[in-house]
Amino acid sequence: MKGAGCETCSGTGYRGRAGLYEVMALTPELRRMILRGDSAADLKDRAVAEGMLTLRMDGLEKIKQGVTTLEEVVKETAE
Repeated sequence: MKGAGCETCSGTGYRGRAGLYEVMALTPELRRMILRGDSAADLKDRAVAEGMLTLRMDGLEKIKQGVTTLEEVVKETAE
C-alpha cells in the first residue's frame, strides 16, 4: 500500500498520525525473571511468547489494516 498524496497532505500520502506500541504486561513469570536478573533479550523472548507485540509486529498489523506502509514501519523500527 502506498499513499498517492494530495494538497491536504503535502504530497506525503499520509493523513494524521498512527502510533506503534509495545506494551509488556508484567506476569508472575516475567517478575521472577526480572528479580533473577535475566537478560533483556530473555525477558523480551518470554514476553513475546506470552503474547506481547513488538513495535515492528504492531507495525506489521497496521500495514495489514492499511493504516501505514512498510517503508514507514521499517524506518521507525530500525535498530
